[in-house]
Amino acid sequence: MVPFSISSKTLFYSFICLFIFGYSSLTAQQGSVGIGTTTPDPSALLDVNISPANNKGILIPRLTAAQRLAIPSPANSLLVFDTDSACFFYWNTLGSSWRSLCSTNTIMLGNTGSTGATGLTGNTGTTGATGDTGATGSTGSTGSTGTTGSTGSTGITGPTGPVGCASANYILKSDGTTATCTVAPVFEDNSGNVGIGTTSPAAAFDLVGSSAFREASLALVNGNNNDIPVGNNTFITISGPAQPFAITGIAGGVSGRLLTLYNSTAQAMIIANENSASAASNRISTLTGGDVMALAGNGGTAQFQYSATASRWILISGGQSTNSFVPPGAILAMATTTAPAGYLVCDGSAVSRTTYAALFTAIGVMYGPGDGSTTFNLPNYQGYFLRGINNATGNDPDAATRTDRGDGTAGDNVGSKQADLFGSHRHAPDIGGAPNSAFGVFFNYGSFAYPVAGGNYGTWLNTSVASYTDYQGGAETRPKNIYVLYCIKY
Repeated sequence: MVPFSISSKTLFYSFICLFIFGYSSLTAQQGSVGIGTTTPDPSALLDVNISPANNKGILIPRLTAAQRLAIPSPANSLLVFDTDSACFFYWNTLGSSWRSLCSTNTIMLGNTGSTGATGLTGNTGTTGATGDTGATGSTGSTGSTGTTGSTGSTGITGPTGPVGCASANYILKSDGTTATCTVAPVFEDNSGNVGIGTTSPAAAFDLVGSSAFREASLALVNGNNNDIPVGNNTFITISGPAQPFAITGIAGGVSGRLLTLYNSTAQAMIIANENSASAASNRISTLTGGDVMALAGNGGTAQFQYSATASRWILISGGQSTNSFVPPGAILAMATTTAPAGYLVCDGSAVSRTTYAALFTAIGVMYGPGDGSTTFNLPNYQGYFLRGINNATGNDPDAATRTDRGDGTAGDNVGSKQADLFGSHRHAPDIGGAPNSAFGVFFNYGSFAYPVAGGNYGTWLNTSVASYTDYQGGAETRPKNIYVLYCIKY
């Protein structure tokens, strides 16, 4: 049972009084009033009984909210039923307001009962206005791929085009509108061989007739020519150098490519072997271990083929003269004013250890360390006669006194130096005496006595007076000679 507040009881008593006078079966007993019963419950002031029918209740005045609010000066605890809100209301004088019996502010509720069965779903109301779009949520994980649909049916085959060449296995040519057979047969047999001028090629490429290759001219310079550009040409005519020159590398190598170089100059053309002045993939292998010379003018040709496996141009023919057996470090005396291709002047200069790697391997820093890391010094033979190493033979009695060659090494070693020197000798000046004396007149210099004229050996004359012959000769002792330019092979 739901307990009522004091204001609720007051309202309830007022409600009961409304029915006491209008109910035909009204009974009073021991302070209790009964309606429909002669024995009202002694604990109740009013006991309404509608048995045995038990099918009636007490009907409270029913008003709309507007009608309820229009009641003038409602009495405290006045009770009505509001049809708009379907709830009982009573007037609370203390609050000067209508109080709803449906509100928990005026009714003490008991424990919540168990949830009843879900009622029938009402009719769906009209859709409200679309609200603002919310922020986009994070992308969900990709769903699994659906099953591939079945392949559609094949379309209708179009009409067959015209045949441009009726000859089997001919390779077609286009005249801009249609395709026709080639005039001279360009033929591919069923085994993959291609023939030009023949319908029965005997090799992967079989040419019956003449052929021509692209030709171009290329101007080079004296000395080394690195990574020379040959473009797409097959035959190159070389011009330009007025002195011997070298080719250290060729750009544009493609697997199997053939190339011919023709030396049209009046100078020797050196084909440098594995020269580091050119990029590694542009270098040349002469297959001889050394450089090869192609003579000037007619006959001065060299043929190459590029190997992708070796990343090198391979010299396959050409070169009428060779210096293949001239190793790095060899000395060449030239009657010219410049070094030939493949050589450097022996002037003591510092050169690259990388560019001239073979020479550096041969002589190292014998003649000086250069900058100590990237260069080394050449020997300086300017103004020198070359002399074979003594090698402990005794042919050079002063071998032990030879001076530093450039790396601190002296004595009986290649590259050591020796100053000019007279061999030990003496001269006897004539100071008078018999002309027929065996030795003429000699003199004493210092503490030595020499014979003077008289007798077979003359007589001894002691003197402390120093005497000399006149100066003769030039600034040095030398044999007859001709200048040459000493060069070293790199």
